[in-house]
Amino acid sequence: MTDQVGHWDTIKSFVERKAPTTWVDGEDRLRVGAYDMYEAIYWTAPEAFQITMRGQEGDPVYVPSGRQVVDTARRYMAPGLQMAIDPAFGGSTTQIENAALWMKDFTAREEFYSKFSGAKLRGLMRGDWLFHIMADPNKPEDSRISIHELNPSNYFPEFQDGDVAKINRVIIAEPVQDGDDTRIHRIVYVRDPDTLKVTVFEDLCEIDEWGQPGTDMAETIVDSVAEELELPDPINQIPVYHFPNEFEEEIGWGSSEMRGIELLMRGINQSVTDQELALVLDGIGVYVTTAGAPLNDETGEEMPWTVAVGHVLELPEDKDFKRVQGVGTIQPYLDHLGYLHDQIDATTGGNDITRGRAEVAIAESGIALALRMGPVLARMVEKEIIVTERLQQMFFDLRSWIAAYEGLEGVLDLRWMPVYADKLPVNRKEVFDQVMTLIQGKIISTREGRRRLVEIGWKFSTDAILEQEIADDIAVTADAEALRLGIETIPPANDGAANEG
Repeated sequence: MTDQVGHWDTIKSFVERKAPTTWVDGEDRLRVGAYDMYEAIYWTAPEAFQITMRGQEGDPVYVPSGRQVVDTARRYMAPGLQMAIDPAFGGSTTQIENAALWMKDFTAREEFYSKFSGAKLRGLMRGDWLFHIMADPNKPEDSRISIHELNPSNYFPEFQDGDVAKINRVIIAEPVQDGDDTRIHRIVYVRDPDTLKVTVFEDLCEIDEWGQPGTDMAETIVDSVAEELELPDPINQIPVYHFPNEFEEEIGWGSSEMRGIELLMRGINQSVTDQELALVLDGIGVYVTTAGAPLNDETGEEMPWTVAVGHVLELPEDKDFKRVQGVGTIQPYLDHLGYLHDQIDATTGGNDITRGRAEVAIAESGIALALRMGPVLARMVEKEIIVTERLQQMFFDLRSWIAAYEGLEGVLDLRWMPVYADKLPVNRKEVFDQVMTLIQGKIISTREGRRRLVEIGWKFSTDAILEQEIADDIAVTADAEALRLGIETIPPANDGAANEG
């Protein structure tokens, strides 16, 4: 019976070539190393790949295939996020308006949407991304709460009885310089499972003795940064929110968008490097001769050959000097590269359309576009479910922080929900034609048609809108009455035509 495939096995050989993260022990050492390596692959850093040079000519060539995979996913997962108040929950009109204004100010002040965009990119790249809510009661009102992206390399949850769904202690750890020594700066959150009270403290520990969860590492506190503090009611959750990419319940960690295709990307870089070397050698050329090297007439020392325009080579009798026949074509290299890229696309759902290169006929054909975009959109919808759930959890808990630190009335009665932009651009001409057809067929009213056109950017003058609404109200009332009576509205008969009959 073979061992189960480990969560980090596909990147393990890449990580082991680099110096280990010495301040972390156990499985977390591989996890933290994997985050760094996936980031290096995304940015096409040379140290991420072990390229074999077939000679001394030139340098390795690196193709940003990892970046293509991650950026494609980023484009279609949770685009254009906006947090909106969920209309399904209570609250007075005034409370809803005040909460909406507070959230608008909060997201702008904290630059939340730009932080979300950056965190999403790094989450797809590394496999995990986090947000950390904090508050400072000494700041002015309406500015006390802050939210920050948290590097997953600094996140160490303590799972209760090995259950990744039960986390009552979290350490945020990071190496810092303390004078001449390197220490571990810790922020520790502890949640009492009975009282649901959350406490937090900060300290400095020895670099290799900071009590890493899941290991037998000792805990030696060098200095206290902040004494233990109990977070005020109604806060009852640890304010660190983990967004895993490709969540696996039994593991507790996400997976990089590049997981499983690392060797393919290395193969692409090796093939491109070999191809460039072949072109270099074919251009410069390799030569052989049966004659000895040229000699300096005065010293008798060997001289290098000079093969250039305007130079004449003089050879002894019965000696030759010729060029080695190079590659006849690089088509096999191109075919191999194409095959490798096709395998990455087949795995991730990528194609020319997902990368923004589409023929007009396909782009304007709804069915053709759906077929080409289907695989990647299906994957992004699944990932988006995780993002939506975690955002709802985070903003549900944020209400408690608002109530505790900002005193916004009625905020606990409200809910926020994420709203995303369309994943594909709207074909305005197609929508317009559909709306006009529906109106002409009396399937929808003119008012409903106008509403649909406003949704895609159309604007109408106020006078025209008011006049049309009055006409629509009369028509809708007449249609409803006719439907109730089970008859059709018939226009009055032409008297002259009737007399002629």
